[in-house]
Amino acid sequence: MPTRFVTIQNKVYQFDYDYKNTDFRREALNRMTKETWGFSFERWYQNGFWPDSCVPYSLFDLQKMVSHVTATIFTFALEGKTLKALQLGTVMTDPDYRGRGLSRWLIDRVLEDFEQQVDFVFLYANDSVLDFYPKFGFKRAPEFFAVAEQTDKDRIAANKADVRKLDVTQQQDQQILMRIASQTTAQYRMTPLQNQSMLFLYGGFSELSFLKDCMYYLPEIDTIAVASVKEDALTLYDVLSPQKAPLDLVISSLAQPGTKRAELHFLPDNLDNFSTLPLKEEDSTLFMRKSNLFHVKQLCLPVTSHT
Repeated sequence: MPTRFVTIQNKVYQFDYDYKNTDFRREALNRMTKETWGFSFERWYQNGFWPDSCVPYSLFDLQKMVSHVTATIFTFALEGKTLKALQLGTVMTDPDYRGRGLSRWLIDRVLEDFEQQVDFVFLYANDSVLDFYPKFGFKRAPEFFAVAEQTDKDRIAANKADVRKLDVTQQQDQQILMRIASQTTAQYRMTPLQNQSMLFLYGGFSELSFLKDCMYYLPEIDTIAVASVKEDALTLYDVLSPQKAPLDLVISSLAQPGTKRAELHFLPDNLDNFSTLPLKEEDSTLFMRKSNLFHVKQLCLPVTSHT
């Protein structure tokens, strides 16, 4: 049942939130995300990976979902401290209901419920709404990634660990992924902690499985690297391990004979032998509220902490 009825611009809507276990509400959300973004959360939910920290907020016109925002709480490690953050994601409004202030109403509710509990609020906006979020006090925030040129071939050849690609359709590999994801510690600047649900969202347990074929296990150091190797470049998206993993060894172990460049879509604690460049993702801009952290430090949020 809806939490309550609300009136927005002289029209009554049903407002509901935190309803992931209510089948008909979840079905309405899946239907709208499928129509808007081309995916559904259902497999993720049925696999048991939708966490309590991921809270849907929605408005309905009768039984039809007409506007939605997802609020997700993250914990990040930065320089020995832990930070709480709120991310707004899957912001969407039915085309027939746009311009009525529905997204604004939902975002205000989410901020009212969570903002005092976190250190900062963030979201990723596509190019069509870059002028929308500043109305809520959000400001664009820069991100940086690290680059290493692989020029010392002898050193790379001498410093390698065994690497095995994980097949998350196999139970043994699923168990490795789940164990390490639940035990991982801070590996770089702004490491997401206890973030296995997002990793599973993108790693083979939902329709958003673009990282499914990017999981590599290094058994000697009990580490998972989320990476892709294309042509002459190695792209490293994330590193997970119960202990601090030797980043040079991870890179050299994944490097192929033709690899000339390693791109890290996060910032290592130690930037020796790395250069940093602004990260510019197509149709995706980071916005932040309540903090200028990304303006005073070079930082990056890994893709496994995007919703």
